[in-house]
Formats: sequence, structure tokens, C-alpha cells
Amino acid sequence: MTTDQLTNYLLIALIIIIALARGVSVSLDFYIKKMELMHRSVPKQVIEIREKADWLVSEASTMLTLSGAEKKDWATNQLQKSNPTLTTAEARGVIQTTYDNKQKNQEPNESTPETATSLGNVLDQK
Repeated sequence: MTTDQLTNYLLIALIIIIALARGVSVSLDFYIKKMELMHRSVPKQVIEIREKADWLVSEASTMLTLSGAEKKDWATNQLQKSNPTLTTAEARGVIQTTYDNKQKNQEPNESTPETATSLGNVLDQK
């Protein structure tokens, strides 16, 4: 098989992949427009509560004006707004678990030194 043949086969495979992707895109656009014309809701991506809690905790950590308790309250309220079937205790528990896991992952390893050690000064060497 020559390089020209290999290049042609790869080009054909690429064209087929692009055509399939374009076909899927057009069919999804058609489906969405059809559902909107029929005044039906279009299914959306389902996000698990833990994924939503992880995202809320990371968003809360960027809010510099709030204390830790206020950040947890904000994240709990946002989680309850996005999923009204959660009770306050359940939402607090999920947020607290997420905070605990985040703290556990941020603890330094025992192999890395926690304090800096001096390597010496230029004046020490004569």
C-alpha cells in the first residue's frame, strides 16, 4: 500500500466521520425545533446532586466577601433551589460532605516538608 492510497483512505474515513457528525447535528436541531413548535419541553442533561454540590462548593470558594458558614448556607440554598425535593438537612449534608472531601484532598502529603529550610547564604561561604 502506497502513501497515496493510505492518505486517500484516511481522507475518506475523515469525510465519513464529518458527514455522520453533521447528520447527527442536523437531526438534533430538527428534533429541538419540532419539540419547540409543539410547545413541549426538550430533555436536558441530568446532573447528579453530588456534581451540582461540587460545582456550588467551588463557586462558593471564589466568593471572598463571605465567611465559611455563609458560603455553606449560600451553597445549600442554591442546591435547594435547583432541586426543590431536597430537604434542608439533606442539602446541608451533601454540601458538608463535599466540603469535607475538598478539605481531605487539599491536605499536604507527608512526604513534602511543611517548613522551608535554609540552604545558606552567599556570605557564609568563604
